[in-house]
Order: sequence, then C-alpha cells, then structure tokens
Amino acid sequence: MVTLIQTSIIILAAFGVMWLVRKLAAKVFRIEETADTAAEYYEERSRQRTDSLLRDYSLVVLVVAVVIAVAYFNESFPMILITAYVLLAIRMLVKAYLEWKRSSHPKRAIYTVTDTLVLLGLVITLLQTGVVS
Repeated sequence: MVTLIQTSIIILAAFGVMWLVRKLAAKVFRIEETADTAAEYYEERSRQRTDSLLRDYSLVVLVVAVVIAVAYFNESFPMILITAYVLLAIRMLVKAYLEWKRSSHPKRAIYTVTDTLVLLGLVITLLQTGVVS
C-alpha cells in the first residue's frame, strides 16, 4: 500500500521532471524567452475563448463521470483519474495547436505537448503503483 507521503513524492517528482523537460526542450529546440506584447495579449484572449468552451464542457463531463462512477461502480477512482486526464489532455493539445498556429512564437507549443506527455507518465505511474486502486 502506497502512503500519502509516497504519493506526494511521486507528484513532486513529476513536476520536477516537467520543469527539467521544459529546460531541455528550450535548449534543444532553441526556444527563446520573450516578454509578452500587445499582439500576445490578443492571441491569449483568442485562446481563452476556445479554452473556456473546453473547460466548461470538460467540467460537465467530469461531473457526469463522477456521478456515474459513484452510483454504479465501487472502485471507480482510476476511471475518474483517467477521465480527468483525457479531458485535460484534450484541452492542452488544443492549446498547443492554437499556440502553434496563432502565436508569434510557435515553438512554445512544444512546452504544452511535453507537459501533456509528462502528465501521462504521472497518471500511468499512479495507476501502476496502486495509489488509485
């Protein structure tokens, strides 16, 4: 049985890996850090409109999944975790696509894709270690 401390260590390690992968991606793909400008603000507002639709839809689907899981299944936390990850991954991949297509710095989409993959690794690790059984 995995304790709360071990679970916390796994999650903190995942965020550490996420930070490290971002730094490596910045060096490998030569992504420069720039200050946000007025054009970036407009692009961010455009992304936020699309993101808010996905966020609202994701919330409704997640609430329905939780209600169904609690009502019909005894051990349903893995299903809830997987559903939450799938909805989050959809949002992040749409965000990456919009960054790639509409941003003045399309290489920044690499950050979002790598974050999605690291979170996938976190979900797989949590499921494999028995934390969410």
